[in-house]
Amino acid sequence: MAALESYSVKPSGMFPMTVRALDDHHLTLILNDAFTKGFWKNLDDNSAVEIRNPEGEVFSPPVKEFRS
Repeated sequence: MAALESYSVKPSGMFPMTVRALDDHHLTLILNDAFTKGFWKNLDDNSAVEIRNPEGEVFSPPVKEFRS
């Protein structure tokens, strides 16, 4: 069984949240759900989402990338 990895996810203007996922693709599925049906569904499409992966790299895609 694969181990879950911890990602730090921080939408613009909010506190960071740790999301546990199998890999980047799994994280994208989790965030798609959060930004379309979940607790972050009301955020603006152009808001940045700071994501720190398990290797420490930081990415800041807009919310709309997770809503397609």
